[in-house]
Amino acid sequence: MDTELVLFFLLGLAFGVVLALIFIASNQNIREYERGLLYKKGKLKRVLEPGMYWYNVRTTAIEVIDMRPQTHTAGQELTLADGKSFLISTVLHYRVTDPQKYWLAAANAYRQMDALLMSAVSQFVSPLDQETLMRERYALPAKLLEHLKPSAEAFGVALESLHLREMVPVRYAQPRHDPDYY
Repeated sequence: MDTELVLFFLLGLAFGVVLALIFIASNQNIREYERGLLYKKGKLKRVLEPGMYWYNVRTTAIEVIDMRPQTHTAGQELTLADGKSFLISTVLHYRVTDPQKYWLAAANAYRQMDALLMSAVSQFVSPLDQETLMRERYALPAKLLEHLKPSAEAFGVALESLHLREMVPVRYAQPRHDPDYY
């Protein structure tokens, strides 16, 4: 009888250990195009390469960063130096090069890049008049890209290309009683 009791106790203990492992252990699969940031007790320990990682969910967290090339589009209406308004939309191609910087440099690096892009477009386009804008429209993306590269590198991002998708003159608002308005 004592042998059965010991055996039953050991079986219960093993079952308890397995249950405890199920509740505190987890795994994270990091794909070929991702990198992970391993946090232990709230402190960044290292960048994880692709693979399967087991960790204790109570003390460890893994943030996964997508390293594939990404596209960002932005559009804004700007008033030029001659008072004319244009809708300018851009397409920015970039990729994350440093997952640690990308995650830690801003609460939302994507929104930060959006703000930087829109600010740079405004800074470069607003001082121009319509004639100068049309003349420089093909050189403008390269100037913007060079201007944005240092800021992007601070976020762990490499800018690959920037295109002006469209530059559309904005028609002045007409009074609502005008029959041609609609």
